[in-house]
Amino acid sequence: YGMSSQPKIEDALREAIISRPDVILDDKDLMHALIAANERAMGGNIVDLRGLAMERLEARLDRLEDTHRSVIAAAYENLAGTNQIHRAILRMLDPLEFEPFLRDLGGEVGEILRVYAVKLVL
Repeated sequence: YGMSSQPKIEDALREAIISRPDVILDDKDLMHALIAANERAMGGNIVDLRGLAMERLEARLDRLEDTHRSVIAAAYENLAGTNQIHRAILRMLDPLEFEPFLRDLGGEVGEILRVYAVKLVL
C-alpha cells in the first residue's frame, strides 16, 4: 500500500527529527516506544529480541555508569589523601632542629593528618 494510507506527520516535526535524529536516539523512553510500535506492527507470530537486548544493554550501561562514578569518587579521595600526606611531609621538613620537629608532630602535622596522636618510634 502507498504512503497516503499512513497518517502524515507534521512537516515541522518531521524536519526537526531529520535535522537532529540524535535527540530521539538519546531519549530512552522515545526509543522504547518506537521499538514497542515496531514489535506491534510485526504481529504476534514474530519474536524480536532487539527490545530485550536493548534492555539488557541499558542495564549494563547503568551498572557501568555507577562503577564509573565510584571509580571517579575513589580517585578524588586518593588525590585528596595524597595531597594531605604531602602537606604533612612538607610541614615535617620545615623545622631545622629536633625539638620544633617533635612539637610540630603533635601539633600542625597531626592537624593536617586529622589524627588524635602522633608517635615517633626510634
